[in-house]
Amino acid sequence: MQSLLILLSFLVIDLTLAKHLRILQGTECTGQQTVHETTLSLNFHGDPDALTDDDIATITNAIEESYQGLHSDPCFDIVEIVSADDTSRRRELVDYGMNQRGLNDGQVQFDFNFVFFVTFQCNGCIGDSSLNNDGSRRLNDGRVLGNKRTQRDAFVQKFNRILNKSEVVSKVDRLNRVSEEKQVGDCSAATTKRVSTNLSITLKGDSKYLLEDEAEMDNLERGVEKAYNTMNQANPYTCDTSFRKIDRVEFRTLAPVADDVFIVTFVVRYECHGCENRRKDPLFGEQVSIFDAGRQDLYVDFQESDVVSPDCYCDIQADVDRPPTADEFARALKKLIVIRTDQGKITAVTNVATYNIISN
Repeated sequence: MQSLLILLSFLVIDLTLAKHLRILQGTECTGQQTVHETTLSLNFHGDPDALTDDDIATITNAIEESYQGLHSDPCFDIVEIVSADDTSRRRELVDYGMNQRGLNDGQVQFDFNFVFFVTFQCNGCIGDSSLNNDGSRRLNDGRVLGNKRTQRDAFVQKFNRILNKSEVVSKVDRLNRVSEEKQVGDCSAATTKRVSTNLSITLKGDSKYLLEDEAEMDNLERGVEKAYNTMNQANPYTCDTSFRKIDRVEFRTLAPVADDVFIVTFVVRYECHGCENRRKDPLFGEQVSIFDAGRQDLYVDFQESDVVSPDCYCDIQADVDRPPTADEFARALKKLIVIRTDQGKITAVTNVATYNIISN
């Protein structure tokens, strides 16, 4: 009871300070107060399986502290931040797929995403509004708050300063990137078509062991699915407005090429919204113009479990419409194989040959 009273006291003080800040800045919060919702995706580097519910709460508080410390409009407030990630579900998958040839010798760190749903309120907002996840707000009517508008990098820097002072830094050492996402398409069952295709990948490693070990092949199948889906998640560069997503990968054939080189063919099924067939709507895309720089980084999600993220969402900064290219998929698969090798889940495959990834 005493703790609750102290918490309420701090809340009253905080609201009082906000009111005084408006007075000192000469800002009147005129206009109707409206409530908005948005989705933030934060990409971290660390060990997501080591995080507890308390750690997620610390990260959630750091998001609000970082944002509120940067934005310059006292008539704008974050109301609630809710994590979309189920930590108990992640913990159940920590040891799944461990095989006898590989042992996890300790903490394995890699890039991963967490998704947060944010509710915020503001006075005088017209139409739809966004946090712009950079410590400012951007309104559709073009209103900008002077020249104090901060960028995404500023949010990341402030968040990391807060993170470095917390105990969570032993499990998550940095925030790589933050993005804000919005719904841009219809992902209802009526628009969804399931398309099947053959996917052939040239790999290096021990083909005999891969064929003999069922768990090893299962891990590779899940790796193919994960590598593609994570590269097609919302990102600041591209958005696939057909929202292709692989939901099944099955091993079909293996053909040796050299002593340690072989071609594995999978049957891949993927969801595609508003698509007709694999010829008109293939699994992979191509760079669409000289202005399409492609994925500039691999700040994507390499967790074993899928990220809990809304369907049909794009980053508000994305300006190119296409699915991942074969080269982008290969880069993600190569990095994922390194991570799963460190985790002891994939040992028969040592590399991916980016020059021979074929979908037909």
